[in-house]
Amino acid sequence: MIASTTETLEGVEIAKYLGVVVDDRIISRDVYIEDTEIVHAKEMVIQTLIRKAKRLGANAVIDIKISVSPIEGREVVLVSGMGTAVLCEGVEE
Repeated sequence: MIASTTETLEGVEIAKYLGVVVDDRIISRDVYIEDTEIVHAKEMVIQTLIRKAKRLGANAVIDIKISVSPIEGREVVLVSGMGTAVLCEGVEE
């Protein structure tokens, strides 16, 4: 499974666009939050995007966007991700 932040894949033909996949994670935002927690949350979001794309029959997720946003009035951070599930020719799952 290919996961890419680009809208296209060099040298790969996209045969079919299967839809948008999204995921959100909420993590604690205490004073001692470590960068590793945010990195882990981002990795989990990407893995979920891949799982959801596979369920749609995709062999790639392109145009992945990840954002990290504090939620006002709460001691949490929202880690959101989205991408486009696609079926590419000549790419193994």
